[in-house]
Amino acid sequence: MIIGVDIGGSSIKAGVVRGKEVIKLERIKTPKDREEFIHAVINITNSLYQEYKNHSIKGIGIGCPGPLNTEHGVILKSPNLPKFTELGKAMRSNFGIPIIFENDANCFTLGEAVHCEGKDHAIVLGITLGTGFGAGLTINKTIYNGKGNALEIGHTIIKYDEEEQLPNLVKGCVEQYVSTVGILAAAKKWDLDVKEPLDVFQLAELKNEKALEIWKQFGYYLGITLTNCIHAFDPDVMVIGGQMNQAWLYFEEAMYAAIEQHCIGTPPKIYRASLKDGGIVGASLLIR
Repeated sequence: MIIGVDIGGSSIKAGVVRGKEVIKLERIKTPKDREEFIHAVINITNSLYQEYKNHSIKGIGIGCPGPLNTEHGVILKSPNLPKFTELGKAMRSNFGIPIIFENDANCFTLGEAVHCEGKDHAIVLGITLGTGFGAGLTINKTIYNGKGNALEIGHTIIKYDEEEQLPNLVKGCVEQYVSTVGILAAAKKWDLDVKEPLDVFQLAELKNEKALEIWKQFGYYLGITLTNCIHAFDPDVMVIGGQMNQAWLYFEEAMYAAIEQHCIGTPPKIYRASLKDGGIVGASLLIR
């Protein structure tokens, strides 16, 4: 058995993994304070470790938003987590088993490449739509990292003439439009009184025209981003996951339209993620 940890800007999830099945799952809200955050990761992991340590836990795989130093387990400048947080030292001083850190989107992509839609393909590009925008690439079931932090697609610019500057983001970058921040910023412009993307999704379910337009805009910018990824990496397949994947019905048409309009070749097949708790399962594969 292996413990997989999936750290996100909104929640921290940890699970005990056997094969591709998460047999015990725990979830907590992500603290914003650095010390509270470190203790939260240790505590949620330790809770599972103590319960299953007699079942031969082989190691702990941890996926978290980048950029990060995977060797030392240091979160560098993630817009949605405390900056320059050294998780590795604290975790390794508490657990006497192997611990490996990796970008969370890479973990998600690895899980899909090994177990699901990408298992019969060599080059798999994964996208996570959540608090931020994540992207990962696997080649023959191996994560591609570049020099260490490849595929930080969320920080690439897709609207050079953007005038609004959002906190902690590069002006006009992907994450300004295709993320929780993007959805809430769009909702504010459309005078919708919402607190989270789920509210916008629920309004879309009720056929609210403003909400539908927000998801359409989301899909357009996602399509532009995917087109850039296709031109850059030419993957065999692309897999899209993350919490905002639930709004697929409301953004897919605009997404595909943008790809069709701008892609110079034949785009790869695009799948919705099908692996349950993919981030946790993918993190466990770091140990396996």
